[in-house]
Amino acid sequence: MANLQEKPAWEAGIYQLETSDPVLGGPDGIDNLQAKQLANRTVFLKKQVDDLVSGALTAEYADRLKTPRNIAMTGDGSWNVTFDASGNASAAMTLSNSGVTAGSYGQMTVDAKGRVTAARAIVPDDVPALDWSKIASGKPTTLAGYGIADALPMRPQLGDKQDLNAIVDDGLFHNPKNIFALNGANYPASEAGMLFVYSDDSMVYQQYQCFSESGLWFRCRYNGNWSAWKRLVHADAAGRAFSQTFRAAKGMPGNDNATTGFAFDTDGDTGLFADASGSNPNTGTNNLSLHIDANKVFNVNKAGSISTPAYGALEDKFASKNDLKTAIDGVVAGAPGALNTLQELAAALGNDSNYAATITKQLSGKADRATTLAGYGIIDGASKADLKTAIDGVVAGAPGALNTLQELAAALGNDQNFASTVAKTLASKADKATTLAGYGIVDGITADRISRRNLIRDSGRFIPVEAALDNPITAAFSNQSAMVALAIPDYQQTVTVANVGKFIHDNTSNGGTKGELTAPVRELLATFPARKNFRYGSEFYVAEFNCGALTYSPDIEDGIRRCAAASYGALTEGNITFMLWLRCKKGSVRLDVTSHKNGKPTSNPIVTPADGWVHCAGIANWEGGYSISHIRAEDNSVFQVAMSAALSGNHLGYVHEAPISF
Repeated sequence: MANLQEKPAWEAGIYQLETSDPVLGGPDGIDNLQAKQLANRTVFLKKQVDDLVSGALTAEYADRLKTPRNIAMTGDGSWNVTFDASGNASAAMTLSNSGVTAGSYGQMTVDAKGRVTAARAIVPDDVPALDWSKIASGKPTTLAGYGIADALPMRPQLGDKQDLNAIVDDGLFHNPKNIFALNGANYPASEAGMLFVYSDDSMVYQQYQCFSESGLWFRCRYNGNWSAWKRLVHADAAGRAFSQTFRAAKGMPGNDNATTGFAFDTDGDTGLFADASGSNPNTGTNNLSLHIDANKVFNVNKAGSISTPAYGALEDKFASKNDLKTAIDGVVAGAPGALNTLQELAAALGNDSNYAATITKQLSGKADRATTLAGYGIIDGASKADLKTAIDGVVAGAPGALNTLQELAAALGNDQNFASTVAKTLASKADKATTLAGYGIVDGITADRISRRNLIRDSGRFIPVEAALDNPITAAFSNQSAMVALAIPDYQQTVTVANVGKFIHDNTSNGGTKGELTAPVRELLATFPARKNFRYGSEFYVAEFNCGALTYSPDIEDGIRRCAAASYGALTEGNITFMLWLRCKKGSVRLDVTSHKNGKPTSNPIVTPADGWVHCAGIANWEGGYSISHIRAEDNSVFQVAMSAALSGNHLGYVHEAPISF
């Protein structure tokens, strides 16, 4: 007897024996079919169980592991969990300590696996010395962006029909058009210009600088009330300056370099001067005098006495009212009331300057003519010669414009108390001073508060012009800066320029750490009259110009030929004040516009080695919207230049001790 053949297969169904089925055995007999199908299913299920037990088959639908497992992680972090597959498992991972103390740091060290192995705070040396152009983003465009809170910001331009009373915020406001000022309200003048505004508590200060000849104006608002605009100073097209008041120092002039009184041009000893007497020069003055080339030609003392060297005291030359009356009484003694003045006599003669000739002509046709009074037998009449002698006695020595009583009275303003009037007028005048405070002026602005802007783009630092606005402090020396060397082939002169020193911010020479100053820079600083801080400040270079041989130049002064060796200019209309620090090491040089040295007027523009560092300044106006200044040097000269500047307007007398920014 044999067994059925079984195979591991899942039969789709179990055959149902029918009543009509025959009885048939054997492997394929119908009677064995049901048993065979059930046996196949049984073998299939057994194989599935065996595969699960052996691991050959994954139990996709088991609800847990027979033996729970421990899952763990080690290394830079530790983590472990027991898992039996009955549900999700989770646990917190603990990171290993890196050795770095917890905190916030600006500087960290990271290894190849991204782990922080060290950390510290940022120190100044960590900040790289990047060129400003390399910083692609994050650069502020405003004062606030740099944290600057004490500067006046540049505000939007003023528009048409703007009311200046409404502008009370700090800042600089530009009005680009005259028509805006004409259509606007509360402008001081109908001109384009720059408005400066500064406010503090209940006060607002405004200053308006006109672009042309209307000058500089200022006013203030206090507790909501605006004061009237006042003009500080202005100059017309001819360069003449105007102001509400000018003051001068007391003292007599000694020569053209005098710094007292009101003098003319560079002739310092020709003008009006007041002496300083007593212990207080502000109040003590005995004499007010007019001088020509240091010679006193007219004087008024505090007692009202007027004198000249040629005539002495004029009161001795003029008669008093009683003296005049006595003299005139002597002339007109006995004359009738209607004929006791020259005017009445002239009227009586028909105001005829040729009266005698007229009468002679009228009498010429009369009978018994005669040519003299005696010819008519008249013995009590005055002849023409007698009249002339009498009048000459009254007006003897008087000039033609002061030889009548009427002319004398007019000259004295028809004032019978002329002497006391003059004394009273002089007593009401202010004593001379040299400052606004000296005159008690509280609504004026002093020269040191007038805004100044350099018209040359490198601010006189000898750096590239194109770098001046980007990085004016750290830019390197350039011989292609705003001041250029001039080589004129026709004169066979060559000029080279070199760097001989730099003023370094936080320099070692004065207690800093950034480097020593060269001798030319230290010697320049020692020349400054007022500056005290030599450690910090805007950086600038000192340039040295070496001039070659000069065979010819049309520029001859004090017998020496000089040629233009360097120049710089500015593009603007009107007066430009050119100024710079200049030292001659060999030969002699001059800034061609020089009218002031070290802030004082001078008639000698030449600078020689014996002068050392000299501040030279002068005004040029070439018209046409630009002006240029030249440094002229003699044969084989060597000279040094620092902090060249070109300022719009008149700034003579001002000595700068740091670069003036563009």
